[in-house]
Amino acid sequence: MICVHCGRDIPNGTKFCPFCGQPVAADQPAGQPAFNIQPGASVQPPQQPPVMGGQPAAATATVTPKAPIDPKKLAVPVAVAAVVVVGGVLIATHKPTVNLNKYITLSAEGYNSIGTLDVEFDTDKLEKDYGKKIAKNFQKAMKNHEEDTYGLSNLAGSLYEGSETSLFVTYCADGSADKTCNLSNGDVVTYTWDGVNEQTKKEAEEMFGVKIKCSDVTYKVSGLTAVNTFDAFDGVEVEFDGISPDGSATVNTLPTAEAAKGLYYTLDEQYNLANGDTVTVTVHSNRDDFSDCIEKYGAIPAATEKTYTVEGLNEYVTDSDGLTDSVLVSLQNQAQDVLNAYIAKSWDSECVTLKGMSYLGYYILTPKNKDNYGVSQDVIILPYQVTSHNHFEDDKGQVYDADVSYYWYIAFRNVSKDADGNIAGGLDDYYTANASFDVKTGLDDGWWEKYWSYDGYQTLDELYSNAVTRNVEDYNHQDNVG
Repeated sequence: MICVHCGRDIPNGTKFCPFCGQPVAADQPAGQPAFNIQPGASVQPPQQPPVMGGQPAAATATVTPKAPIDPKKLAVPVAVAAVVVVGGVLIATHKPTVNLNKYITLSAEGYNSIGTLDVEFDTDKLEKDYGKKIAKNFQKAMKNHEEDTYGLSNLAGSLYEGSETSLFVTYCADGSADKTCNLSNGDVVTYTWDGVNEQTKKEAEEMFGVKIKCSDVTYKVSGLTAVNTFDAFDGVEVEFDGISPDGSATVNTLPTAEAAKGLYYTLDEQYNLANGDTVTVTVHSNRDDFSDCIEKYGAIPAATEKTYTVEGLNEYVTDSDGLTDSVLVSLQNQAQDVLNAYIAKSWDSECVTLKGMSYLGYYILTPKNKDNYGVSQDVIILPYQVTSHNHFEDDKGQVYDADVSYYWYIAFRNVSKDADGNIAGGLDDYYTANASFDVKTGLDDGWWEKYWSYDGYQTLDELYSNAVTRNVEDYNHQDNVG
């Protein structure tokens, strides 16, 4: 039957229309509306006939009063529609989670003790599982960014079309293993997704429409082929030369094993070495897997690396601990010899004599950047207070007789010591105070006033400024004077 209110087809015997909730006329014939109503037209009651003699004519139809509407019946179709809408939103915003661990495989190949790790990421399987989702979201993201990038993002999207999954793997599935070579059966390798972070996960969702899940992967090495071994380092030594911390290393390759004759050796560190540092020597063959060695000798090195400790180098004196008593005494003796030699050459012994020189301490300079051209590995400065006695009598019998006290220094460069703490170098590499001052007597010496000129400084502050402060651009300094 047909609902007279909304014009929709409803089951026979229905009292209320399930679509509009209006009551159905009891005498309405099945399949036929009480009024000629087109679907969607408004319903109007039949017109009354004209009044005849003050009495109304009989009505042609009876209108049944509306029954109260049951809200529960009305709520049913509305609730169904709401579920559909919510479901549509959920489907549209859902982002699947990609577990990266499902697509990675670790394996080892080669020979026991020198095996290599093989890491494979199954991009084809990822493409099969999530390729359409990744491609769709990436292209959409590129299109959305087109206006912000003058169309470049959309162009990038076109360039990567068909390889979006590979792009996802490159940028969102990066990792590394803690050990990749020299593997033995039983070794445990850990693969870490060190390229996956909060930023990576955010980009995966925004650009590729997927979430990322991953955890460390552990793999126990097995299946490597066993083979005979030999000691490739028997007879191999490392020689250290130079002065710590500027030493160097050289491999003395004289292996005793016959199978090692055709191998070669390399150092991981060769220069700028200090006592106590370690260097690693690695043995190589013409083939990475030593298969040529196996073919010729039926064996491989038992180990391909060996670590050596740097020792036996002389050391630069770069701090107070390194300035041993023995080194300091050697420097002091040289300072006295240098000053005495200068006095013998330059002073007039008839009127100027040395009364003494007092050691005041030391300053140690070390370079801020050893690579700067011309800097020394260390500079040790010894300041002294020097006292002389001056005596002069002019031709009139007037006498000048007084002591003169001033400050002088000597600076030794690249001072080093040996393993026993004795000085090993630097005694002959020095410079002295480069300033001078005059002591005037007030007396005449012929046509000129008598005076003496001294190499040094009248105050300790002047000495410090010249010896230390002027070098602070290139050197750090440690002061021990006072």
